[in-house]
Amino acid sequence: MSINAGGDVQNLSVMLPTTGKPFGKLSTMATNQWTENDTIVNGGGNLNINAGNDIVGGEYFVAKGTGTLNAGGSVAISTTNNLGALLELGDANFNIQARQNINIASVFNPTVLKQNVLLPNAAGGDSRFFTYGENSAVDLAATAGNVILQNDIAAIKADKHQENDSETGFEYTVYPQTLNSTALSGDLRIDNSMTLFPSAQGKLTLLANNNIGVDDTAGQLINVNMSDANPDLLPNVQHPAQQLEGSLADNIINARERLDPSTPNPILIHAPQPLHLNDTNKPIIRANFGSIAFPSNSDVTFFIPQASEFSAGKDIQNLSLSAQQLKTSDITSISAGRDITFDALINDNGVVQSNDKQIELGGDGELQVQARRNISLGGSAGINTIGNTKNSVLSAEGASISVLAGTNEAIDKTALDTLFNDIKQSAETAAVAPQNERKAAYQKGYDAINALFPLSKNTGNLSLVFSQIKTLAGGDIYLAIPNGSVNVGLAGMVGGIQKGADKLGIVAQQSGDISAFTSGGFNVNQSRVFTMGGGDIAIWSSQGNIDAGKGAKSAISAPAPITSIDALGNIVTTFPPVVSGSGIQTINPQDNTKKQGNVYLAAPSGIVDAGEAGISGGKIVIAANAVVGASNISASGGSVGVPTTVAPPVVPSSASSAATSAAKSATQMTEDNKNSNTADNNDGKDKKKSVMSSLSADVVGYGNCTVAEVREHKEGCGS
Repeated sequence: MSINAGGDVQNLSVMLPTTGKPFGKLSTMATNQWTENDTIVNGGGNLNINAGNDIVGGEYFVAKGTGTLNAGGSVAISTTNNLGALLELGDANFNIQARQNINIASVFNPTVLKQNVLLPNAAGGDSRFFTYGENSAVDLAATAGNVILQNDIAAIKADKHQENDSETGFEYTVYPQTLNSTALSGDLRIDNSMTLFPSAQGKLTLLANNNIGVDDTAGQLINVNMSDANPDLLPNVQHPAQQLEGSLADNIINARERLDPSTPNPILIHAPQPLHLNDTNKPIIRANFGSIAFPSNSDVTFFIPQASEFSAGKDIQNLSLSAQQLKTSDITSISAGRDITFDALINDNGVVQSNDKQIELGGDGELQVQARRNISLGGSAGINTIGNTKNSVLSAEGASISVLAGTNEAIDKTALDTLFNDIKQSAETAAVAPQNERKAAYQKGYDAINALFPLSKNTGNLSLVFSQIKTLAGGDIYLAIPNGSVNVGLAGMVGGIQKGADKLGIVAQQSGDISAFTSGGFNVNQSRVFTMGGGDIAIWSSQGNIDAGKGAKSAISAPAPITSIDALGNIVTTFPPVVSGSGIQTINPQDNTKKQGNVYLAAPSGIVDAGEAGISGGKIVIAANAVVGASNISASGGSVGVPTTVAPPVVPSSASSAATSAAKSATQMTEDNKNSNTADNNDGKDKKKSVMSSLSADVVGYGNCTVAEVREHKEGCGS
């Protein structure tokens, strides 16, 4: 069918359905037994609608074929129901193009809707099934305007006079497996939740020249779910369903429970073999010159079943991602041309609130988080990789995490491994070198840094605030801040909210190293930097100090057990190690299968301060101009560059006698003076006795000058 209008097409409904007829063969061996069962499908066709101006609202159904809508103006919202175009398809695809805006009410498969006229229960009652095919897809392209996906179930039900129906109507927002949406000059907005039907051929591409966001209505819960449930267990033509909604509490599992990403049982929402195992096409969510930003009082989460890419020319704000990777070579990247931030929510009384927004990745490979300026995790749940703790079919070894702030250099894990190996060697050489040879020893580290970040001119800091960076099931953590500093964060209580020690800091909970490079200071503050499975810690500060912080040594938290269900349906419970203390520590592994990790700290132009929290590990190597708080450093495997604690001087017996006599004389003089003063001044009783004491002092800095600048007699730094 072709429809052409020089002006508008308003509130038009066009339906190109199919009919299905059962087809099979009766058994020659048994009465009324079918040996083959299939369906013959007739009908369908292509739909073409062209409007010189707007296509306003309307409902368009193509069961089998291609639907094309071209608008010289916009695909606009109708004033009669406040909905844009409603797209319905089966084994078909839609291609929508507009010069200006595209407003889509939703996209769904109408054969899963309730039937208005039901068969008797004896004949099967209602019959609901998906007819999406391998190539079902929707492509949207707005040339000079915005793309808006409304997905407003309540408005759609009202338009269909189903507003009093007791079901949720989730089926109205189950899109086909492929969605490509592009706003070539404008924004892309997702106003409510949506799910892509699970398929190995599924693809998700959301592109905007400016911003990607949601409606600003407060308190929204929005899920963008690229499902990887087992499609064979969803209702189809051969196996229709009478109902789509079940009940987890009553163990009634239907389509809704399998397509809802919040369903707690991973067997229900993930296929036994990952659908995208051999898929080389990454889901891409990109705001070219704008931001990917969501309101702090809304909860917007992307559920992605394979390695993906999120990028923004400006900022990425309050992005929640629950994703997974399927191969060791997979890389999920999140990059911003300016800042990556999570808000620290504040209530009406000015009290900081916690929130559960986070970037979480299951499976193996690498997670890269990179901002050209700053990264601040606020009060979020942080950046975490979890291995197969939620989906048992994934790799048990978790992905590594690379966090880069203040740079837009594309850095892979193998380059970072090389960098930190050179930094360790440089630190160990400098720690034992004489003072006049240390500059040459440090040069290897500086050369490695300059080779990897030759053009890093941007300033950017990493601040965890009240959050964490953690590999839960194995995986290294890399931090590279070439023109800024690192602040690991606060203690467990802020403004009336509390987080356990296992929810704060930089932690490799199982196997894995922590490696950090920064040009400025590295301040643990009141938090922690821990490896708990035998991994090393290496920290280099080119121009600043390394401070282990003032966190409490008594801080302790036993993380909640992790309960999962394996491929055979068995309940598996894992008890993570207890997190205790603060500071910089390589914790001795509890199972004694691995040695305690080593600690390498290098501050070529500054100091290393063990602080109140302390530094502990196997072998400890410190290369710095000074080490403060050496008594709070514990090394089970020996140390290099750590000064020994100075014992009180031994006083010779003769000197001791002289000191005693002097003290006695001083006391006698004091008494004589006291008696004399008493006669002359009755206030003498208020005078204090003289006491002898000792005072020790450490030089911890020279104001704004480095030790090297003082040594080189730089103007303004003393001479």
